Amino acid sequence: MNPILPATLLIVACVILLAWAAGRLSHRLGQPPVVGELAAGIALGPSIFGLLTPDLFHRVFTGDVTRMLATVSTSAILVFMFLAGLELDVGALRRHAAGVVRIAATSLLVPFALGCALA
Repeated sequence: MNPILPATLLIVACVILLAWAAGRLSHRLGQPPVVGELAAGIALGPSIFGLLTPDLFHRVFTGDVTRMLATVSTSAILVFMFLAGLELDVGALRRHAAGVVRIAATSLLVPFALGCALA
């Protein structure tokens, strides 16, 4: 296994810092922070940064960096889902069971039907 290089940690830290800063800016502009974080991700990803400067993009985002970013993002999603589960109010879910079932069925059936129609 390769040791984690300081440059890899620095790049990952910079990506996280830029996403945080974009989230703060988005919040100041009256938008949810996640909007700015997503915009930073798109700007730093292959959609913009990789399209404008592909050579620099591949030098910055090496295999080690992308693997570490994947690990960090997967861990963050796991923590987020755990916290969402902790805050789930089962009583409210039971009180609104009919609406929950309707929304869940619609969110599954509509994309499925559209996908079948497109196919």
